[in-house]
Amino acid sequence: LVSYYGHFLTDGAEITLAVHGDAVLGFAVYGRQLPARIAAFKKTAACDILMTSIRNPVIASRKLLSTVLARLAAKPVLAPADFLLLSIAVAKPRCGVGGHLLRHLCIGAQLLHESAVGLYVNDDNTNAINAYFAAGFVMRQHLRDQFYMEKHLGK
Repeated sequence: LVSYYGHFLTDGAEITLAVHGDAVLGFAVYGRQLPARIAAFKKTAACDILMTSIRNPVIASRKLLSTVLARLAAKPVLAPADFLLLSIAVAKPRCGVGGHLLRHLCIGAQLLHESAVGLYVNDDNTNAINAYFAAGFVMRQHLRDQFYMEKHLGK
């Protein structure tokens, strides 16, 4: 995780913590130009990704099958928003921390004059999908096992 997030916590990306006293309740990582950073991470971490796949053959097989089927379907891929939510993690689900972090990043994006915020969410994560719908995000595309969702920001 340190290696993964290290690729993103540089110029143009931020982390926001939700804290109460000394306890970290959750965090969000977001920012500009993250699609390019994700691609660069996949290139530099190819060996680690391969080793993880070898250690988890069932999950790796599902991902590989999903990728092959998606390529065969050959849907045109929409360009994601330049400002992306990379991840939200909370210590205790469904207590409002994720929604607070999401509102904070949307306000931050508006202050930076961004026109949209995008995110990818696993298609089986119904709680997160419903939370994103409630926050005004719309489904733009389904890629492999993820939905790409986007929220246009008022200016």
